[in-house]
Amino acid sequence: MYVLKEETKEILKNYKYKAVAQAIGINAYKLSDMINKNDTCMKQTAYCLTKFLDSDKEIDDFFLRKES
Repeated sequence: MYVLKEETKEILKNYKYKAVAQAIGINAYKLSDMINKNDTCMKQTAYCLTKFLDSDKEIDDFFLRKES
């Protein structure tokens, strides 16, 4: 599972959550919980969000890996 880094949360606050969520294929409430409640996500979601933010970056640039 992956959790957003604080710097990534600040970047995402400049976007409309609904637009980001639709672009990467998740629910806007899930994205909001990831940002505001440190909710975790699966690797696929982390990958899609990473590529949405910067196609040249890797998951580790925006997320911390959290062991189950």
